[in-house]
This record gives sequence, C-alpha cells and structure tokens, in this order.
Amino acid sequence: MRYFTVTAKCGHVGKGFYIPITFPIKAESAAEAASVTRQMPRVKHHHKDAILSVTEIDRFEYLDRAYVNRFDPYLACSCKRDQVAEYDAIYNRLKEEIPDNHFPEKTLPEK
Repeated sequence: MRYFTVTAKCGHVGKGFYIPITFPIKAESAAEAASVTRQMPRVKHHHKDAILSVTEIDRFEYLDRAYVNRFDPYLACSCKRDQVAEYDAIYNRLKEEIPDNHFPEKTLPEK
C-alpha cells in the first residue's frame, strides 16, 4: 500500500460554496485514492471537479494528516447546530464554487 493526501471539495456549507479538506488515504494508486475519497462523507460526490489534488506522501506525513483531521472542527461537526457553534473556524475557510456553465462573455473582434 502507498500513502496519499487527497484534497477534495466538501459541502453542506451553503449553496455555491465548499471547504477544501485534505484527507489521508491508503491506496495502490493515485486514481484509487481519488476514487476512495470521492465516496467519503461530506465530499461533493456528483461534482466532476470534486478532487482538487492527489499527492503521494510517506507514512509519517500520513499519520500527521490523520491527527490534524481528528481535530478539524468541520469534520467534527455532526449537525448544523455544531457548524453554527464553530462558525469562525469553519466559515473563514469557505471557497466560492464557480458553476460549470460560467464562461466569460465572448466579444466579437473589431473590423
């Protein structure tokens, strides 16, 4: 088994927003690590861009990330009331989701 950190878009923080969370994953390949992460709770499963990055790490970094996640206020929440109680710790980390159909306006070239 190899060790990876997979950063994914996590939800349940309001429409159009996400929190990037880095998960420690044991897998045979980077593709398998991304697949496992996509099925984890809180990850935006149906977004094709839910996986932001996959990085191979060593065992010590894996254990360190697992320890950090154990005390992450967002991952510790089990209901909306918990999220409100941890408002500053969670909502300062929000990122705005850019919709797939958001394209810049096309302009015609001048003659």
